[in-house]
Amino acid sequence: MVSKNPKRHWFLFSLISLLLLVAVTLLFGCSSRGGNQPAVGLTNATAIEIATPAMSKKFPDSFDDCKPYRAQLSDGVWHVYGTLPDGVAGGTPEARVRDTDGVVIEVFHSQ
Repeated sequence: MVSKNPKRHWFLFSLISLLLLVAVTLLFGCSSRGGNQPAVGLTNATAIEIATPAMSKKFPDSFDDCKPYRAQLSDGVWHVYGTLPDGVAGGTPEARVRDTDGVVIEVFHSQ
């Protein structure tokens, strides 16, 4: 039997819509980190992959000499840096990559 009460139909429609909204928010809107940060961060290898094109573009003469590149995560920012050969003084190309979205926020050469 179908109810002909429009107020009841509106209530059921609103209730179902609200439950769907809550379910979608719980499934896709929450993260283990809280706030507006996504739940998935970068890996060490991904941070290096993101940073190396920017470093090689800015420092084409010294980029290849400083391989392999390494990365360390600190306070939500990956610090990507090169390796100097033993006995060599100087610096390497370096970059900072934001963990939450992979944006290169700084490229510089250490001393």
